[in-house]
Amino acid sequence: MSFDAQQVEQQAAQYLSQGRVEEALKSYKSLLRKDPKSRRLRKTVADLSLKIGNKREAEQLMLAIAETDVKEKQFRMAIPIYRELIKMRQKDYEMHLEIAHCLIESNFETDALIHLKKAVEMTQRQKPEVAQEIQFRIVGMTPGELTERRTYAELLESANWSDKASDAWKEFAALNRKLGKIKEAARSIERALNNRENWETRLEAAQCRFESQEPRKALEHLQKVYKDYPTDPKVLALLATGLQMVGHEAKAKQLWLEAGKRYDDDVKRAAAYEEAAVCGATTEELPEDIEGIQRLASAQQMRLHTREWASSASKVEHRFVLKTSLYMEFGRFEDALDCIVGAEGLEKRPAIFALLTEALVANDKVDEAIEILQGFKNPSDKIMEDVQLRLLGLGLSEEDSEELIDDDLLDDDLEDLSAESVDDNTDTDTDTDDQIESLPETPGVDGLMETADTLFSSGQVQGALDVLNQILEKDPTHMGALQKMGVWALQETVEPPSAFQSSPADAFASDPFPSSDPFSSSDPFSSSDPFSSVGFQTPSKTSVSSTDSSQQTTGTDSFLMMPELRQVYKFVLIGFMDEAIQELRSVNTLEAAIVLARIRISKEEYRGALEDLQDALDNSISQGPSYLDALWEVARIYSLQQRVRNTKRTLDEISDLNPDFKRDEITLWKEALELLD
Repeated sequence: MSFDAQQVEQQAAQYLSQGRVEEALKSYKSLLRKDPKSRRLRKTVADLSLKIGNKREAEQLMLAIAETDVKEKQFRMAIPIYRELIKMRQKDYEMHLEIAHCLIESNFETDALIHLKKAVEMTQRQKPEVAQEIQFRIVGMTPGELTERRTYAELLESANWSDKASDAWKEFAALNRKLGKIKEAARSIERALNNRENWETRLEAAQCRFESQEPRKALEHLQKVYKDYPTDPKVLALLATGLQMVGHEAKAKQLWLEAGKRYDDDVKRAAAYEEAAVCGATTEELPEDIEGIQRLASAQQMRLHTREWASSASKVEHRFVLKTSLYMEFGRFEDALDCIVGAEGLEKRPAIFALLTEALVANDKVDEAIEILQGFKNPSDKIMEDVQLRLLGLGLSEEDSEELIDDDLLDDDLEDLSAESVDDNTDTDTDTDDQIESLPETPGVDGLMETADTLFSSGQVQGALDVLNQILEKDPTHMGALQKMGVWALQETVEPPSAFQSSPADAFASDPFPSSDPFSSSDPFSSSDPFSSVGFQTPSKTSVSSTDSSQQTTGTDSFLMMPELRQVYKFVLIGFMDEAIQELRSVNTLEAAIVLARIRISKEEYRGALEDLQDALDNSISQGPSYLDALWEVARIYSLQQRVRNTKRTLDEISDLNPDFKRDEITLWKEALELLD
């Protein structure tokens, strides 16, 4: 007799109306066997199984429904299923992670945060290494919440990840410092010290205690550092600051004098001697060439475009001065130079001359800047004195910089220069202003501005800045974008370039002498084997074909020898991992995504690695030669996060696609996962 599904379902409904649940369940199971992919039938069987007390079977069916929904990107449909599963599996934090993922994909981030925080609560004692990974996601979703950052640092501490915990506390301290919470910053820096002793971190702790007007606590830190680094000028300067604050000027004076002798930098040296003088140092105690040191310091600190005489004197100048100054302030030096070069014909005007000179210096075109300085003439003694001082700051000796100014030649040209300036101010302004008013608006810019405003108002500062950059690529002179770039960039943690920061001589407590060495905190050659931390193997002459997936080990050898990845291989060989990552992002292949994921896994950036792989897999076919390798890396990430069910599901998917792919390893892996259940 043929199976009549409609008749069987009618019979099942009749059983239910009569309260005969078990008979109805048998009928629905027979229907499900005929149509195993039916979401409705699976849900009905799950509900009836739960009703008669068969909880395990109900859970398995609901999990299958939810996983199918997620795989098909039907996230909203999966949400109520996961809510039921959470009630049934109240101690399973993974259920909270799964529903959080669905909520995020459905744009319910506030609800997702509730479940992520619940998962942290469930894992922070028994599995702090898992809790900190979840908390990291929470921090990323709530960048303005300091309490979440504190929790993240505490979880790293609990997991005994001392180095990461120390870094997290330092980042937390930096944010508090920017918000003016100096004592909280000091306490956080000291927590960083508890996790990892470091003399430079201890100096930061001392600086924070100085800023919070607690010099004695600062001196406690400095005394420990001074024992090991008694000749370091920065240590001497900070110790002198502390002694000065508690009234020991005589001892502070001696330390300032010693620091001045040991500083190589003229700016720092001059500032140290200035503080020594404040503490009572006499002329005999100060160096004989103190005036020369102070002059060199002034020369190195000077930036012509910040001088009073460098302000714009007309509308046409103002247009270039404002835009170029904004570019300079936020480190967009190439754009600054392009903008000020556009003021062709106005180079003799002080404001334009000053910005052109500094833009050239900022773009490492020092010789061109010196040439412009040498050829500049102006009737103002003050301006010409600053020009001479700027030349001294660029490395010319006092004698050379004086020879550059020919008084006789200067006198000969003053009359012509003054007349030319008058002509420029009377004729050029009107014509140029008319041209400015007639410029058409760049197509598409208004829409981008609206997008930037929306992103910024929702707290997505970096996204808003990225859109502003798009606008400036279309129209580098767009005033609205430039002004908002200036304001919004202050919300980011990036500091202005050191080349254009002032170096205050009167603020030793906040470290007036930051290191200018860009390689001081990182060493790209720290590992003798550039592949050891990534799981790479040096390619041999005989590499296994990537199409023979049953014989592969990792497939990395063949990946890196692909023509499009050879540049990546070069970077990895010399340990330039950041450059390798940047290069990999420009290669849109699954193989590149696998290599990128392996690098990020080695850096414990599991979330980012998983997202990269999932995006690449979505754009690939399962029959592709590297598809199984990508799934293998996905399983590795889940396993490192101790997400057991996700790991098993991925391994099953690999076996379904190719039963011979790493069969023994998968079997052993599954047995190992049982230890985590």
